[in-house]
Amino acid sequence: MAFGRRHVAPLLSRILNHHPGLKIEFSLNDKALDPSIDNVDICIKLGILPDSNLIPTKLADMRRVLCASPEYIRQHGCPQTLEDLYQHACLIHSTCSNFSLTWQFKVDGLLKKLMPSSRLSVNSSELLVDGALQGIGIIHAPTWLVHEQIASGQLVSLLDEYCEADPQQGAIYALRARSSVVPAKTRLFINELKRSIGSTPYWDLPFEKEIPQTLATLHFDTAMHSALSRATTLQDKSQTS
Repeated sequence: MAFGRRHVAPLLSRILNHHPGLKIEFSLNDKALDPSIDNVDICIKLGILPDSNLIPTKLADMRRVLCASPEYIRQHGCPQTLEDLYQHACLIHSTCSNFSLTWQFKVDGLLKKLMPSSRLSVNSSELLVDGALQGIGIIHAPTWLVHEQIASGQLVSLLDEYCEADPQQGAIYALRARSSVVPAKTRLFINELKRSIGSTPYWDLPFEKEIPQTLATLHFDTAMHSALSRATTLQDKSQTS
């Protein structure tokens, strides 16, 4: 539901204003819907495509990023390698599947799986972000979920070299029922989604560029706690002057 709330719902007013004759019934639901039997035109699927006769339109790749709050980093330091994550407090998005309990990364073109020790497990992606914001630990979250918090400095991305799309973790799709004729309203809505998200999703743009200077002081060697304190003090003074 978080994706629909954050990235689909904001489009509705624009679409309706541009197309006065269009009517939209928008529903947020964690249940997997099937447009061929559930009386819906389109459903958004995140992850691995189901084995079905539905027609998918890929909207974006799924990228995940490791991140934590500045306060957590000040207290515990930054992991320098993936193996360092075993020494950190990690927050897990728990589901009925073990997939969410395993963090997956591409290392030299190969899939590497980690199952970090969980200090907190929640079944809500938004609660997961709340836990990270409160400084409880590190999360491995989709970029579409945390890009605003990272851009604002509320969260700091870690080990950015592992923030890349992995087809084995799926993507973001719009699914519709198979039909010889695609209704104009269905084509319109899918095209608006694709146009809004962009060829490079707008939530991934920060990860395509250099790390903002305001965040650079937080990417530090874990042994340099005194240097971090000095850098933080200087940064605070510059912001108040």
